[in-house]
Amino acid sequence: MKGVFFVALLAFAFCADGPLFDYTALLKSAMLKGAKIELSLCMEETHFKITRTTVYPEEIIKGDDIAFKAQGQALEDLVIKNLHLVTKYNGADIFIDDKDQGMHEVPAGKTHSFAYTASVPSFTPSGSWDIYLYLQNDKDENISCLLAHFDME
Repeated sequence: MKGVFFVALLAFAFCADGPLFDYTALLKSAMLKGAKIELSLCMEETHFKITRTTVYPEEIIKGDDIAFKAQGQALEDLVIKNLHLVTKYNGADIFIDDKDQGMHEVPAGKTHSFAYTASVPSFTPSGSWDIYLYLQNDKDENISCLLAHFDME
């Protein structure tokens, strides 16, 4: 039975009048369509003021990587321990992770930058997504927050 299916598949592939997949149509469909990413600050009172953010690419595409970068200034002497990540899907926490920042000492008034890159699974479901990137000090306290929001079709 498997042999018959394989032969039929090969016959279809070699006898088809044109490409098996219309890449232009896929790009127009929700399958490969990008979702615009909105970045915002998500803490009112911080110990680290984020002054510059970038995200690449600006639209998230299933199956591709996404990279966040932020730069800011310490408002007091800090020891930066973690980048604490919380991913929410339709308001529910679905992924929590910590990325070590090496107990980096940042004196008051000095700048510091951090980055995070993630792979976006090709099977990412449609819905509302929020990714919180919390910068944490050596006491595991959130000292600043960047929110990336997108609605996947």
